[in-house]
Amino acid sequence: MKTAFACILMLLCLVFPAGQARAATGISVDVHSQSEIKAMMKKLNPRKLATSYTNPPVNTAPYSLGQVSSATLQNGLNTLNMVRYIAGIPYNVQIKTDYQELAQAAALINYVQGYLSHDPAQLPGMSDAMYEKASQGARSSNIGWGYKTLYDEIVFGWMSDKQSNNIDRVGHRRWCLNPTMQYTGFGIDNDYYAMYAFDGSGQPTAYKGVAWPAQNMPLEFFDQAMPWSISMGTPVANASVTLKRLNDGRTWSFSKSSSNGDFYIENSNYGQKGCIIFRPAGIGNYNSGDLFQVTITGTNLSVQYQVNFFSLSDTTTTPATCQHTGGTATCQHKAVCVLCGKEYGPLGSHQYSASATIEKNATCTAAGTKAYSCTVCGAKKQESIPATGHQYENPKLEKNATCTAAGTKAYSCTVCGAKKRESIPATGHQYENPELIWRGITSCNAVFTCSSCGSTQTVKCTVTQKTTATCTKAGSTIYTASATLGNLSIKESVEIVQSKAKGHKYTYTIASNTKHKAVCKTCKKTVTAKHTYKNNTCKYCHAVKLKTPVLTSAKNISGKKISVIWKKTASVTGYQIAYKTGSVTKTVKVKASVRQKALTGLTKGKTYQISVRGYKTIGKTTYYSSWSSAKRVKITK
Repeated sequence: MKTAFACILMLLCLVFPAGQARAATGISVDVHSQSEIKAMMKKLNPRKLATSYTNPPVNTAPYSLGQVSSATLQNGLNTLNMVRYIAGIPYNVQIKTDYQELAQAAALINYVQGYLSHDPAQLPGMSDAMYEKASQGARSSNIGWGYKTLYDEIVFGWMSDKQSNNIDRVGHRRWCLNPTMQYTGFGIDNDYYAMYAFDGSGQPTAYKGVAWPAQNMPLEFFDQAMPWSISMGTPVANASVTLKRLNDGRTWSFSKSSSNGDFYIENSNYGQKGCIIFRPAGIGNYNSGDLFQVTITGTNLSVQYQVNFFSLSDTTTTPATCQHTGGTATCQHKAVCVLCGKEYGPLGSHQYSASATIEKNATCTAAGTKAYSCTVCGAKKQESIPATGHQYENPKLEKNATCTAAGTKAYSCTVCGAKKRESIPATGHQYENPELIWRGITSCNAVFTCSSCGSTQTVKCTVTQKTTATCTKAGSTIYTASATLGNLSIKESVEIVQSKAKGHKYTYTIASNTKHKAVCKTCKKTVTAKHTYKNNTCKYCHAVKLKTPVLTSAKNISGKKISVIWKKTASVTGYQIAYKTGSVTKTVKVKASVRQKALTGLTKGKTYQISVRGYKTIGKTTYYSSWSSAKRVKITK
């Protein structure tokens, strides 16, 4: 069923090409004309559509997310894509099933708990799996409540962000206008809403300077209480803003030092970084034909663009010749211009009564409703009264818990009589007085007895032994048995038998050409002794004994060289020749088959001391014989 639902939404989602970009300084977005925006409104047709469900959510334990109808979701998607089209960014956002479930879970948990939270606690009776979705959804979504339709929540809630706790960052708006958003999901439970916002799976874009209000701005999507914002896409260190109404020349200035209204710079990653936010004081209503110029300067900032307000109901998109002023709009009639006598601007807000009329009382499990009436036109605004929840009295014991079986207790609601039962956990065995039973001297069991029911538990002990004998002295052996069950433990030791001295267990290493070192593994006693050779190999440390070779000749030959000749010695891998002049000694190695070596690179006039020794490599160890007697040779040719 989920798969079919996701496919339907994908087919319904409309994908439209981007508009043509127009010139503006320091920003890069698509700019759509007023007529193009009106045409897109007709095509997408976002509207205040009452919420409907394919399967309504169940707001009592064990809870069910339900399923918002495809018509409601499509209208929400069209509304989101419409504001993105107005702002001049990609407007092909689609519903993703996973995101839809996360958003729906977030809306349900916030509705049931009766307040908004991005970090809600798990509801009693809610499964861990559903809570995981609700928790992740609440952390990753725009959330809101109190509006009659999803359209109202998007346009006048999240895209507004005029409240004191939102205006300093307009985070909901920036998530809606994140250029790289490609997928989302909408959750609705009564008048609680959620929109999955943390998607950035779209292709990276060059869009920067995403502004609201946009360069062509319908009055139906913006009012005087809403802040202006522009997201540059990179952090902004400082900025100064000048807002000028070109119709009458009135100007508002904003900076960190002085502002004609609210002013903020916010660099957190709500979709895009580097957001500049300002709300002009005393601006009054925005009217069709109002034309503003925005100029922003600062470090690495040079931005200028114009905003032209118009109404979607206007028959022309050209600014009016009369700069309407005066008059008071009501919820039934627009304001009447004191200059030309024509109606202008939007209708005024409803004037709802301070007190509400209860239409349906809330019960323990079902929400009620209350209505406020407009004192001007009689229009009604309905609000939900949260369910009161059961009022349970002290529980009554139905079945005592035992060591191994759970008991039960029952609660009754004092309001509606509903009952709920809770389990009393099994008490668990209360073991005490453990007894050790030895089997010989190396095996032992511990028997623990429950003081409540008399049952026993046998635990095999860990038996360790410690012999007090040393390498040179006899001693005794102590056997120790220990066992643990829960927080109880028992330990008992038995000393048995006389043990003999262990004797030294040596490890041998080579100390020098003539000696080796023996270290006892047990007591660490150290002894140094001469090698004991057998077949030229020490039988303890395996050191190899090599015979010192005889240097028979060392003489200067033509080319500043010395010819070195020596006699062969047995069992060597090769020979090492050393030649020293002054404090500098150099060596060279040759194979065992070589008996003569010419030393080159010598200096004329210097005298060299020549000696030779044999070496043998076994594994990674190389053994050397003593150096031969040295011969001195002067370089004369």
